[in-house]
Amino acid sequence: MKKKCLVIIVCMLLVLSACAPAAAPAADPGAEAPLEFVFLQVHADSYILIQLARELTNQGAELGVNVTTLISGRCEATQITQVEQSIQQGVDAIIMQATQGEALMVGVNAAADAGIPILTIHEGVVDNTRVGAAVYIDLEWTGEVAMQRIIDEIGPDGYVVIVNGSMGHPSQLRIREGYQRTLDRYPNVTVQFEGTGNWNNEDAMATVEAWLGTGHRIDGIAVMNDAMAAGVRTAVANAGRTGELPIYSNNAQADSRQAIRDGEQRGTFCMFPVLQAEIALREAISLIRTGQLTQEGTGPARNEFALPAYLVTIDNIDEYEARLG
Repeated sequence: MKKKCLVIIVCMLLVLSACAPAAAPAADPGAEAPLEFVFLQVHADSYILIQLARELTNQGAELGVNVTTLISGRCEATQITQVEQSIQQGVDAIIMQATQGEALMVGVNAAADAGIPILTIHEGVVDNTRVGAAVYIDLEWTGEVAMQRIIDEIGPDGYVVIVNGSMGHPSQLRIREGYQRTLDRYPNVTVQFEGTGNWNNEDAMATVEAWLGTGHRIDGIAVMNDAMAAGVRTAVANAGRTGELPIYSNNAQADSRQAIRDGEQRGTFCMFPVLQAEIALREAISLIRTGQLTQEGTGPARNEFALPAYLVTIDNIDEYEARLG
């Protein structure tokens, strides 16, 4: 089963990154002015978002594109204003990591009405009809697989706890849906506790410390990102249970990978920020030059590029890190 999943993932990545015959060529800076893109970022407090901004900037420069990053500070109204200002400034394209809320459709529609391609990356909006392209990771799948791996280890009558990100956040909802898909198959698994770690180390540590302090049975921990996983590992260590509880999270940042090597965590999912940035830039350039995408997406709609995540465990971490260079 593992080999089959790996083959599927590799095939999908090859199709997305290497098999697009109409991929947009690099701009010739000597022949025309660089394109001006804006990247609207929710915050810069997580590993994956820092990487996305870096990759969009660096890959954009190689393609003759200037990418300016604007951070909304998790404020929906601020991000809508940033979209409106970008339209007024006449940028060539907008790439948006969307904040929570349906009101962002106002900005999406305004950009589309102005003839400016607006694409979403990593986190999108409620309706992709007028989005040029939506590039994202299949977070439901990460949740489903993480919970399955935990249950495989603790058994079908085990007790799990769930550390959510900020409640109602699009990523929180999608990962939680994945957890539930697996839980629905195991009616005898008990969710002993569920709460929020607000995507950060400190809140997650306090939440899990409180749970562990009750003395109630806990066999495994599902955590929605690596920042929270760091706090969870501290709480588990303080309770003297390091290595005893399977812990899975998202983002594959360096401290979680080291924790896997040290036996403190079982797995973490890579979100492929390099590939997300590559596809977003490629499709934005193509929309500007041809009015079309370079290829149909892999998601439910033709403009949706749903990418598979990659689970990093002790079994493949050497190979994974070797590819990172």
